[in-house]
Amino acid sequence: MALVCKPQIEVDEIVLEMDEQNEQGAKDIMRSWGNLMPVIKIGEHVLSAGELTYFELNVGIGTVPKFTMSVYDQSLMIRKNLKDDIDKCVVFIGFKDWYIKFNGIIRNTYSEAGDEILTLSGELHNDLLYSATEQKSYKQQNITDILTDVCSITKMGLYTTDNKWINTEQEQVINTGMHQIDFFEYCIEHFTENLWCIDPLYHFHIGDVEELRKRCESGDLDKYTLTNSGEQVPETPIIFTSKIYREDEEKENEKIQVDFYTINSNFTDMLLRNHSQMYINDEEHEIVTDATRGLGTQFFNTYPGNGTDDNTGFVAKVNPLYEERVNKLIGGVLIELTLKNLLFEISPFDVVGFECYLPQNNGEPMKLDEEHSGNKIVIGYSYYFERPVSQRDRLPSITQKIQLI
Repeated sequence: MALVCKPQIEVDEIVLEMDEQNEQGAKDIMRSWGNLMPVIKIGEHVLSAGELTYFELNVGIGTVPKFTMSVYDQSLMIRKNLKDDIDKCVVFIGFKDWYIKFNGIIRNTYSEAGDEILTLSGELHNDLLYSATEQKSYKQQNITDILTDVCSITKMGLYTTDNKWINTEQEQVINTGMHQIDFFEYCIEHFTENLWCIDPLYHFHIGDVEELRKRCESGDLDKYTLTNSGEQVPETPIIFTSKIYREDEEKENEKIQVDFYTINSNFTDMLLRNHSQMYINDEEHEIVTDATRGLGTQFFNTYPGNGTDDNTGFVAKVNPLYEERVNKLIGGVLIELTLKNLLFEISPFDVVGFECYLPQNNGEPMKLDEEHSGNKIVIGYSYYFERPVSQRDRLPSITQKIQLI
């Protein structure tokens, strides 16, 4: 994907207090925190290793990154820091050479009566995405230019997949006073067949599924330059594999080992919602079925209007069939990979490879499942942490899940 502009967001600092006399303890904290467990500040209180029991961060299509965490608040320090009208936090995951760090807003706090455990949920926060705006008109500009201006106003970054939809000049597009994030979504859904997403590093991503599938077919894979241990390596194509290597086998180091994977149908969990139904029956407005779209004469109206000459609504819009078209493009098999060793350089709409191997049978070598293997598109990912009940069982760690279509 092409980087159009970089984010200019200032994220609050997290200050860890360390014992000056305990040099080894300080090194242990710096080595493990952020890598083995998230570092989180709520208000002015930095959660200790004993307070954070669970954390999950989800990045998905058409939404800002969202998180959920559970904290053990025996000292009531966390409740004391949840007194403001707007409760904020800072989240850090990663190494000094690569990390996710963002400001969050806590929207929901849940606790059972008398329970010391708090469950908090919220999302990445940028005031400028939701601040009041004045009406603004864009004339003779394409969608990339318009959204670049939105990113300039909100200090967000922008990645795009080059395609005709975002490069087509629009006669006029008006922000009627919508919040910037709502206007961004409006431009994508009304004038393109693209998907959009926000990553935890404050980048908007715009992807066209058809163009991304062409990259899959051509083998043009995205690359990584940082291993899970933080070591710099030459640019290497991102290829996941479920193959299990024996100790006497030479491991293909450039491929990323998958610990678990699941294969699901996502037809029942579509991205987009449908609005009120409408029919187009007259000859002038009839839309016949198309082999590549599977459309009929019954549609779902996402625009005001009844299709008459005085109130054209649906039929007069630039791209009235956005929901049906995009749902058809992303529907099908969804593969979710689970990695215990994090892949840091992963982004929405990356094109990656996946080698899906079948289990061994009667001592024969593992065979490639050709149906589910191949080049895929990343449509979401998440980070998951759960503190072990006993450190004798296992060390704390962060697990990553990546969704592919």
